[in-house]
Amino acid sequence: RSNSFFDYRVGCSKPGKYKVALDSDDALFGGFSRLDHDVDYFTTEHPHDNRPRSFSVYTPSRTAVVYALTE
Repeated sequence: RSNSFFDYRVGCSKPGKYKVALDSDDALFGGFSRLDHDVDYFTTEHPHDNRPRSFSVYTPSRTAVVYALTE
């Protein structure tokens, strides 16, 4: 199956603001550029995947995305 997911939760250890650092769907890599790289993702105190915090993202199908802490 090839599904995209809205509000996909990503667990993280450090609080703060995250941004897209690498996106395999970027036009640079021949992708469709479905992610907005200007969006800031802020953590919440919502534990997920054995981590104390998390943030929600849109996850296009058949992609790899790396998020980096910026603050």
